[in-house]
Amino acid sequence: MAAPGASESGQVITEARRLLAAGRTPEAFRLLKTALATLPTDVNLLLEMAAVYRMIGSLTEAEGLYKRVLNIQPSSIAALNNLAVIAGDMGQAASAASLFERALASEPANISVHNNYLSNAQYVPGVTAASLLPLHQAWDERHAMPLRQAWQPPPTQRVQEKKLKLGFLSADFTHHPVAYFMLPLFRALDRNACEIHCIQHGSRQDHLTPLFKSSTDAWHTLSDQSDAEAVSQIRNAGIDILFDMAGHSMNNRLGVFARKAAPLQITWAGYVGTTGLDAMDYILADAHQIPDNEDDAYAEKIIRMPECYVPYLPPETAPSIGALPVLKNKYVTFGGFHNPAKLNDSVLALWAKILGVVKNSRLILRYRGLDAPANRERILSAFVAQGVSADRIDTGGATPHPDLLAAYNLMDIALDPFPYSGGVTTCEALWMGVPVVTLTGQSFAGRHAASYLATVGLSELIADTPERYVAIASNLAAALDKLNVLRQGMRARMLSSPLMNYEAYARDFLAAMRHIWAGYCDGVAPKSFSVRP
Repeated sequence: MAAPGASESGQVITEARRLLAAGRTPEAFRLLKTALATLPTDVNLLLEMAAVYRMIGSLTEAEGLYKRVLNIQPSSIAALNNLAVIAGDMGQAASAASLFERALASEPANISVHNNYLSNAQYVPGVTAASLLPLHQAWDERHAMPLRQAWQPPPTQRVQEKKLKLGFLSADFTHHPVAYFMLPLFRALDRNACEIHCIQHGSRQDHLTPLFKSSTDAWHTLSDQSDAEAVSQIRNAGIDILFDMAGHSMNNRLGVFARKAAPLQITWAGYVGTTGLDAMDYILADAHQIPDNEDDAYAEKIIRMPECYVPYLPPETAPSIGALPVLKNKYVTFGGFHNPAKLNDSVLALWAKILGVVKNSRLILRYRGLDAPANRERILSAFVAQGVSADRIDTGGATPHPDLLAAYNLMDIALDPFPYSGGVTTCEALWMGVPVVTLTGQSFAGRHAASYLATVGLSELIADTPERYVAIASNLAAALDKLNVLRQGMRARMLSSPLMNYEAYARDFLAAMRHIWAGYCDGVAPKSFSVRP
């Protein structure tokens, strides 16, 4: 294609996107680079090139282009939003928050940026459930409260003993962390007492989708429907209790919940705390995720399950547990397969302290983006600054899931980040025989690992101070016999725990649904409660 004039930049972008979709990234890169040589101040070309840089892991180059856009167009929401995302990608959540705030100041009605801002807030060091509530309520006031006038009387009858229609709205009936929480519940629920309605946002499917379809009573697809159209479809299906499986994360449909699509609405498993929505009646949790004294930090009323707030289904691709690596290596290998956004300066400093205490130990890190030069440099620099040699740190980027699971056989002890702890990552580490050491936080996201560890009887691995975190990790590294026993017995431990007792979880879950439905039928306002076994 010839070098473009200004009117042709749109054609270049269209062609670049076609090449990217076809997996021809180098050609798209060259095309955009040639176009920018002729039109170096074309904002759309700069944004497109920056997106390609970010996609291939060149975060520094992407950051530079977004800053060039801001020099040309200081109010560019796309540049501010993406600069904030990159800051988050590099573990700088506080800096990301400032950029999101600038974008929202320019365009307060931008729901996408506002969702990104709230998701990023979960990563900011020092975050608490109480500090998150007003941020989420501001979203509700700005985007959801104006929709209250659209609320209509529920089409379902208030009949206590009816067969409940449970609707689960999600884009993730696929290989996704949320899927491994939903699927075991769907398989175990008593279908004489309830119907399961999967309401799919989007059309993405994979090898797990047929398993969902065979475990549900009805399948609904929202495709490109507006929120108002989706509400009509849900109401026409007669859904009694509707579950939000995304919160403010990607591919959410909170606009549907803001319009009160069902008589009762619950957020569960797909987000990490309050949605802030007045229209959301409950959040499904447990006493580890939301302690009894934190009810006021949530816009929703709390349903506390008696054990863990989710059941866990191990991935079918998980290999067998290997021998304890230290027995062959003669040194302890710590590790963590976490989003680099979770690896903030405080986390890296504490992990460096552990490696300083446990002589000759190593650290293995794997996740998409960790192989980006900017991330690798900041991580290695953090350890070197603490006197830990860079050759003791092994960082790797995106890895196919089966290979990632197999890599746990290289690890003796997993280290959990903070303030955003590992969710399904913790479950996978445990399933692969690797004990997880966590520093419990003051938010829902900060207590994921603590909930899972307590549920499988490993509360001894939960620290309440940084000093205790270092002590637990270093003491465990010195107790090789204990490590070996834990590793070889971990799957049996999990299988016999409430985390994988799907039938018991399903009974408790259905009891909770019956309880709130009875309250609704009696005209009682939602109240927090604990489900008793």
